Amino acid sequence: MLADTEIYFFLQNSLPAKQLIPQLHTTLLEQGVMIDDECYYTLNDWKSFDFDELVPVRDPLRTIESICNWPTLGWLEYYIIDPVLVMFHGFNYYEIDVIMLSIRTRGWDYDEIKKQNYLQIIHYLHQHLHAVWTVGGWNLEDQQQFDWKKLLPKARNGIFEEKKEYEIDLRKSF
Repeated sequence: MLADTEIYFFLQNSLPAKQLIPQLHTTLLEQGVMIDDECYYTLNDWKSFDFDELVPVRDPLRTIESICNWPTLGWLEYYIIDPVLVMFHGFNYYEIDVIMLSIRTRGWDYDEIKKQNYLQIIHYLHQHLHAVWTVGGWNLEDQQQFDWKKLLPKARNGIFEEKKEYEIDLRKSF
């Protein structure tokens, strides 16, 4: 069974989904990332925040609009090099505080050229999003009890978790 390398982009401030998601989509396309009818999306469940139903992306702009108009947002699959899930998380309805990329291990661990391509895009997004902290590693949520909800307020104040080493650890200077 494959696990994922998870990359979290902690944003300085909450941003409206209707503003950020279309901008991020355009930025990803400009970086050569693709989305087609073999990609899927889902809307977060209102109560459990589980990802229930996979829906094929027929029209990317309508899909983005659906996610933006869903209070608890959701995720959208893109092809960066391999399929990558882009998840949107927020403390409040219709807002984004954290963007998470979920990269299948086969595209990360076993091919150094692919890994360098991913890292180039991650560094670009860190700068473009003005992220205060971009952190990543293998299966963070399950293996390292990574809790973005607890870490985000600290990161926004320049306090970073020093006790763990992450494969990716990009920080904004305060």
